[in-house]
Amino acid sequence: MTEKQGTNRRPIEDLTAGDHISDSQGVHEVVHVLGMQDGGQREITLTLRPVGPGKPWLMRHTEGSAVAIATQEEVREYADLGRRRALADALHTLADGIVEQRLPLPRYWIGFRAVLDSRADVDRWAAYLGVETKVGDTNRTPSASADRPVADGLTLDIHMQGPAEPEPEQEWLFTFGPDHGHDGRFVRITGTHDSARARMVEVFGTAWCDQYTWQSFDAAGLPSRLTELTGSEWLSDALTAEA
Repeated sequence: MTEKQGTNRRPIEDLTAGDHISDSQGVHEVVHVLGMQDGGQREITLTLRPVGPGKPWLMRHTEGSAVAIATQEEVREYADLGRRRALADALHTLADGIVEQRLPLPRYWIGFRAVLDSRADVDRWAAYLGVETKVGDTNRTPSASADRPVADGLTLDIHMQGPAEPEPEQEWLFTFGPDHGHDGRFVRITGTHDSARARMVEVFGTAWCDQYTWQSFDAAGLPSRLTELTGSEWLSDALTAEA
């Protein structure tokens, strides 16, 4: 990153450990500050540690020299770049081991998997892999997966997963059995899987049979066999009561 015009600058002697400076080589954390008198002019020596890859090094300037202070955005950017380069180096080392040391390969596939911070991160991987993000029906976890053939009979399995998403509310359908007093009827309740189920128990106790989505209800062929039990017919008004 080249030094930007307008970047905040500070006299070198005012820096303390923990500050970050920016120059044409990147962003560096100040680890130690040492002032020394060299003849008639005082010099300040900084011990700097690169944010990201690199080894500590020394910067020496005369007192009063101004140095560029890195912004928080620059610090975050270089820290992220450092993590990426470190991972890339580790993968290159692994690749070298596979080729040069002939590390044993799996019979069918080898995987690269990670848990990401957000759905947006998963979507970016999905776009890169050329696949759609899928969300699990039960755990509401978004994921992007792809198999990449790398050799005859061997694939690279890439799987990126994000945090579970809140379950959206929808209509749930509940049915009754022969001994439940409403055989041949069904009830509609809007909510999440668990909240709709709790409402059903609140109104009917355990005197009911199964819970369906509209899709599973249709797939079971129930619309033509059952009649809706409306709220006005319910044994309790708990479902329609004000929360």
